[in-house]
Amino acid sequence: MISKRILFIFGVLLVIYGCDSDQTTSISDDMVGVWETSAQKYKDRFIEFKKDAVIIGQGNGNVSFQPIQKVTLVHQDESELYTIHYIDDEGDKDSISFFYDPVGGVIRFKNQGSIEWKKETGPAE
Repeated sequence: MISKRILFIFGVLLVIYGCDSDQTTSISDDMVGVWETSAQKYKDRFIEFKKDAVIIGQGNGNVSFQPIQKVTLVHQDESELYTIHYIDDEGDKDSISFFYDPVGGVIRFKNQGSIEWKKETGPAE
């Protein structure tokens, strides 16, 4: 019985200390900007991160503006898992989660890991 308790406590401590997580109400400066993908399915879509909002280009000229309520960041190996909590157009709480690879400069949404989104660089100066 005592060994099960020790294993349980060890497991809880591993979960708590195994992930380095931060929480804030704004996104980092590196993430601010317009992100697009070359995936054909999303050719007319984009996501724009501002310090206090997420703007989602939904295609056909439809855009939604979502104020950020909270940002959670969990450091995992070479990437960072962001979860952005916001209020949707109907006033309900919602969130999006994605991995950010700062070295490669790409994000991959948690539910679509094979699709890379890159930050728009703008015109050359």
